[in-house]
Amino acid sequence: MFIHSRALKLQRKLSELVRIGPNPTNVEIVAGLDVSYRGKDFGVAVAVAIDRNTHKVLDCAASRGKVDIPYVPGLLAFREAALMIAALESLSIKPDVVMVNGHGLAHPRKLGIASHIGVVLNISTIGIARHYLYGKIVSENSENKILIEDKLVGYVIRTPRGGKLYVTVGHRVTPDFARRITQELLKPPFSLPEPIRLADQISRRIVRSYV
Repeated sequence: MFIHSRALKLQRKLSELVRIGPNPTNVEIVAGLDVSYRGKDFGVAVAVAIDRNTHKVLDCAASRGKVDIPYVPGLLAFREAALMIAALESLSIKPDVVMVNGHGLAHPRKLGIASHIGVVLNISTIGIARHYLYGKIVSENSENKILIEDKLVGYVIRTPRGGKLYVTVGHRVTPDFARRITQELLKPPFSLPEPIRLADQISRRIVRSYV
């Protein structure tokens, strides 16, 4: 049974384990995670691993199942993380860094789904979100920085289509590293970095196959 107060308590506990850096070295494989739904309670999570330099897809895996926990703002990890982790662990290769469709440290309790997954698996993760959730946005030297308690945790970056992405530290990366990798993997004219764009595309395709 999902108990709201226990979820908040666990988030606060796990948030103490989040680390900004050090960055992974020799990053060659980047994975993306996303979830699509059929109705409100059947989810399909997809993990896509690509080559950082060529953007070639190296592997793809999916996990699907009933989702019993309702969507609660700020508690997305309790709804989606299990499916995402199952998909990620089904990949035949281990990525050097994982991009998660969701927030990282830019979260009321400093533990968005990207940070949650990073801490649970002790891996390097980056939060990629299209909508603002939390944090102070400061414009400085043509950069839009995301601050939590005056600490830099990420950046707001422009996509090729002129939209915004909120790119934040998930776990074991720095804000500048997160931004750089994201910008490298943004492929015009698309508005999401390739690993997440592909994970989103494939998860939607799988969901449609059930109709």
